[in-house]
Amino acid sequence: VSTQSTWGLVKVQKKMRLSDSQKDQSYTTPKELFAPKPQQLKPNFIRKPMKLSTYSGDPTMSIKWRLFNRYFIQNRAMYSCLILFSGFGVFSFINYCFREIYKFHNYTRSLEFAIKREIDYDASRGIKSRKHLQQYRLSLIHI
Repeated sequence: VSTQSTWGLVKVQKKMRLSDSQKDQSYTTPKELFAPKPQQLKPNFIRKPMKLSTYSGDPTMSIKWRLFNRYFIQNRAMYSCLILFSGFGVFSFINYCFREIYKFHNYTRSLEFAIKREIDYDASRGIKSRKHLQQYRLSLIHI
């Protein structure tokens, strides 16, 4: 083994260890391209103090929230039932509101309104009750 060949290998290894400023900037290897970037701002994982009010500062309230967490949130079946029933409650409330709005806008088309109008019409003609109305109608037929 001649010294010339080993000296050439050392020169090649030295060329491969160039600094970032000396490297060719037009080509980046895939390993460098997809490498994760270092985080510039590291998040500060310090727990903030709890905002206390008369509602949240009450110890019985925190116990109730712990019970809610234990029995509803950590129990998959109870959590599913809670979601279903709350969704059904929201649906029922919206459905009730729409039905009442529909009834309010279409009151003139209802049976109660028709009976009321008929009674008012009969009162204006001098008929006081249903019995009188039947007699009046029979009298119209016989004429």
